[in-house]
Amino acid sequence: MINKAAGGLIMNEFGETLFIFRRGFWDMPKGKFEKGETKKQTALRKSMKKQV
Repeated sequence: MINKAAGGLIMNEFGETLFIFRRGFWDMPKGKFEKGETKKQTALRKSMKKQV
């Protein structure tokens, strides 16, 4: 089974990169497509959720 997902690289003003430790691996923030979304829309939505 292949799950389609999109995400993005998030860096702060200090050049630090956001990674998430999930299921035993370091990964970039990403998520599954919602109905009717493009890759870009999915990546922006998921990336914006992770910013603080």
